[in-house]
Amino acid sequence: MRDHLISLALFGGVGGVLVGLPRVPGRGGRDLRRGLAHVVSGLLATTGVLVVQDKAALLVAGALGVVLTAVCVERGWIGGVLRGSRLQDYGFVAYAVAFVVLVAWLFPQRGPIVAGLLVLALADPVAAAVGRRIGRARVTTGFSERSVEGAVAFTVVAAAVLAVVAALHRPSPAAFAAVLLIAVTAAAVELLAPPALDNLFVPLWVAFLFSTALSSTASDAPGVDWLPALAVAGAGASAVWRFRWLDPPGAVLAFLLAAGLLVTGGWAWLAPLVVFLASTSVLTKANPTDRDARGLEQTVVNGLVPALPVVGHVLVGGDWWYAAHVAIVAVACADTWASELGRRLGGAPVSIRSLKRVGAGTSGAVSAVGLLASVVGGGLVGAVGAVAAGGWRWELFLVGVVVGPLGALVDTVLGAWAQCRYRCVACGLRQERPRHCGERGVVVAGVAGLTNERVNLVANIAGPVLASPLLSVVGPW
Repeated sequence: MRDHLISLALFGGVGGVLVGLPRVPGRGGRDLRRGLAHVVSGLLATTGVLVVQDKAALLVAGALGVVLTAVCVERGWIGGVLRGSRLQDYGFVAYAVAFVVLVAWLFPQRGPIVAGLLVLALADPVAAAVGRRIGRARVTTGFSERSVEGAVAFTVVAAAVLAVVAALHRPSPAAFAAVLLIAVTAAAVELLAPPALDNLFVPLWVAFLFSTALSSTASDAPGVDWLPALAVAGAGASAVWRFRWLDPPGAVLAFLLAAGLLVTGGWAWLAPLVVFLASTSVLTKANPTDRDARGLEQTVVNGLVPALPVVGHVLVGGDWWYAAHVAIVAVACADTWASELGRRLGGAPVSIRSLKRVGAGTSGAVSAVGLLASVVGGGLVGAVGAVAAGGWRWELFLVGVVVGPLGALVDTVLGAWAQCRYRCVACGLRQERPRHCGERGVVVAGVAGLTNERVNLVANIAGPVLASPLLSVVGPW
């Protein structure tokens, strides 16, 4: 009963802050009030984690906080801190959801939960204030615009918070070595996240990496590689941006993925993605009609999705997660190799829908050269995964050779029957991109919203599904 009363009192305090702060005179503008609400709410939530012993009490109070915060946003009861955009204003709800997820996932490990909550509560308002006052170098990610100066401020405050939490909770070389990397990557998450969702993603990211650091030892754990991982990921992201393989938001996400994979999974998890990015970028850049850098959405589909199995590897363990990682990358590589080489060397491909010759590069069409290229591209990733896993894991090579081309065929089938096609309202051209001539096109075929990138996403997800029966036959995975 005591814990339930304390939890409810603290979350009642959060509600009081959100409702009452805008009514207190002399508190400055909306941005200042919003920042203060951020800080005080985070401190109260952190106090609950530190004081309350009953996990259920925290979860009940957190769930009530999610519901009541959503009601307050919808009713406008906290109008003094709202910006008028539902997407942005739901950031308060996202923070409450993050609290519930962290408690359900990690409690009674208080250190990672406190780290995740405090980094957002303290670093985010400081970054916003710095960005408003002195931010000159602006970065647009497709979801929002933020400043480099604000990102630097976020990193500094986050590093200070993490250093204090590490010192109080469980000081170790691994934990302190991790502080800078977590702070920098958390700033990258905040930079890339859509409005409001940074309040969910940042605490989860920080808590996940911090818990990994605290569970490590000084001699045999990923923590000893955190600072080298920061250097490698930073150098790699700079290189892919300078080579124009990725645009700036894509390069930021690549840095985040490389650093996260190195510290949670090791070099074996990064190697297949490096081979995929390097080989496909060279093939794409060799095409004189396609010199644009890959954007954020393509980086999410072909970088973030293949990295997700590392979470299962860390939390659950087992070889299957790495095989799933290799399968996803193999599908992406096989599909890109087939598209690039088939378009240039395969002549007029055959549509699998009409069985007629169509123009090179048409979605849903195949050629002999493209099929062979998909086997080579998938096999290349499989070979790298087989070697990186230790020794020669021939099962992983088989995943690349078989699953890679099969996943590319899934992409082809979806491209033939389901991928959305548009007619430009300005010039009348039928094509596959939502926008043409600066205007949004009219859907004339396929499933609305199922763009080429989303077809790639479905094909990539099919990789582990196709790999599972294969691995169950060839070996114990």
